[in-house]
Amino acid sequence: MELTRAEELDLSRQFGFYVIEREDRFEAVSYFHIGRQDNWGMYLILALALFPVHQMIYNEDLVVRIFCGILGIGLGGFALLGLLKQATDQLVVTKDRITFRNSLVRRSLPVEKDMKIQMRTDRLVSRRGQPHLYVNLWLVTPTREHRIFDFSSHEKDRILLERLGKQMRATINRHIQ
Repeated sequence: MELTRAEELDLSRQFGFYVIEREDRFEAVSYFHIGRQDNWGMYLILALALFPVHQMIYNEDLVVRIFCGILGIGLGGFALLGLLKQATDQLVVTKDRITFRNSLVRRSLPVEKDMKIQMRTDRLVSRRGQPHLYVNLWLVTPTREHRIFDFSSHEKDRILLERLGKQMRATINRHIQ
């Protein structure tokens, strides 16, 4: 069962990205939502990074300053890169080109006849036993595979995630054929 345009827009916003579809172009653009529950871990890591930075500034021992500086900057950088990745992922498909930015890497490929889009789902269970579902869209060519877009949510939204992923896969395949 295909999603209506309004349902697709609502679902995509629920999972942290916008879908813009025109006759000659398809776009999926991730955005950063500050109150999203998935970001709480990154906020915690960022807050924990402040303590070593504080110790680096106010401690007089050189070894402690160096260690705390490396630890604080490393943790803070990791958290900021994770949040930046979420804010910059995008996919643009036209009849002759596929441009995508996934995991801070931008690529642009010309459309070929033997390209196909595949949807894969991965299930991850946290230590507290809460399942999380990841939907990945892959561009498959005869020589290589590229992950072009991904989104995720709790497994309770599994049916909606899979419906949206299948709809996006069909739409992208339609644009590149």
